[in-house]
Amino acid sequence: MKKLIPFLILVLVAAAGFGIWWYVTDVLPEKNADESSGTPAPGEEDVPETVVGESVTEVAVEGSEYSFSPKTITVKKGATVKLTFKNIGNTIHTWTIDELDLDTGSILPGSSKTIEFDAVEAGTYEIYCSVSGHKESGMVGTLKIE
Repeated sequence: MKKLIPFLILVLVAAAGFGIWWYVTDVLPEKNADESSGTPAPGEEDVPETVVGESVTEVAVEGSEYSFSPKTITVKKGATVKLTFKNIGNTIHTWTIDELDLDTGSILPGSSKTIEFDAVEAGTYEIYCSVSGHKESGMVGTLKIE
């Protein structure tokens, strides 16, 4: 019995360490997450692009339960897009487009993340939150590259 207690303590410490590692690497936002307050007006259907210089388009998106604002984003083909996604909800959310291999990863409530991508191919792409059940609850939107 005396040898079993140290073994059980070791197992518990290892399990706790794994749990902490998983939480830090999978749930917490990346250290370089960008806090931003520039967001479009609530209910705005299509976000106007802000062109920086000649080649960068800045877009601000907010996510909450279970919607994006704006729901539709339109950018010009060939532009470099700098998109800031801010989670104003009460649970973790993502901003994801499978066809363009874009994903912010899990963003905690009150946090934001900026991603940058090139709008190379014209088309209409589905945006959604990849957290289980959120897409099905209506957390979807559209990116139009024209």
